Amino acid sequence: MRLFKSKTPKVEFYHPMVAVIEHFPICPAHKFPMPWRKKLARHIKTREKTEDYVSKAQLCSGISKLLTNTFVICAPMDYKITTNGDLSSYEWRVPRTVEDVITGGEVPVDCFLADVWGEHVDLPDNTLKTIIKFNTYWGVSLPKGWGLMISPSTYFEENRFTATSGLLAPEQASQVNIPVFWHVLDGTAVIKAGTPLALLTLVQLDKKPDYLLRVKTEKDFFEQKQRNLSHGISFTLPSSMFVPKIASALTKLSRRTGKKS
Repeated sequence: MRLFKSKTPKVEFYHPMVAVIEHFPICPAHKFPMPWRKKLARHIKTREKTEDYVSKAQLCSGISKLLTNTFVICAPMDYKITTNGDLSSYEWRVPRTVEDVITGGEVPVDCFLADVWGEHVDLPDNTLKTIIKFNTYWGVSLPKGWGLMISPSTYFEENRFTATSGLLAPEQASQVNIPVFWHVLDGTAVIKAGTPLALLTLVQLDKKPDYLLRVKTEKDFFEQKQRNLSHGISFTLPSSMFVPKIASALTKLSRRTGKKS
C-alpha cells in the first residue's frame, strides 16, 4: 500500500522573449490547428452518403495518441532561407538582429556543413546536403531520468523542410534547437513565426525495459483478429474505444470457462 502518491513528472519550457511565449508558445500538439482534419471530415461525410463504411484517418489511434502525447515547437521568428541549386550552400535572414544578451551570441540559423555528413549518406533527391539548424532559444528543464525526443511534425502539412530525429538528454543540453533537412533547392522560402518545426516527446531514460523475440501464438492471433474486427463496430466512434476492453474480456471469459486464454 502506498502512503504517498508519486509526483507527476514536470517539464518546464522557457524563452527569453515574452512575445514568443505569448504568441508562439510550445503547446500540446493536439491543440494546434490542423486544417486537414476539417477538410477530411467534410470529404468523409460526402462519401458516407453513398458508402457503408469509410476508413477515417483522423480517428486512427496511432495519430491521435501521438498528438495527445507530444508537444509542438514553432518557429519563434521569421526565418528566410535562400538556396541557389548547388545542393550545399544557403543564405539566411531574420527580420532584425537578435540581441546577444538574449541569445548568448548564438546566431538564429546555423548548420552542419555538407562535408561532415550530407555528402556521405544517400539523401532523398529533393534534400540539401547541408543540414540547416534553427536555433529557437527555447530552454527546457526536464525531470530527473527523462529526455526529450525531437521528431518531424508529420501532420502539419509542411513540405519545405523535415525536422531530423534526435534525443535531448538534460546532462548534455538544455536548449531546444531544430536541425532540418531542407527541400527548397533553388529559391527563397520564408518560415513564418508560428510555423510548426517539430514534435517534442518526453521519454523516460532511467528505466529501460527488457525485450525478447518469440513466435506468434494462437492467443496473439486471436487478439489481433478481435482488434481488426473492432474497426467495423461503429461508423462514428474510434475503434480505440473498443480495443482496450479485449484483454479484460478474455480474462473474464477464461474464468467463466475455466480455460486459459
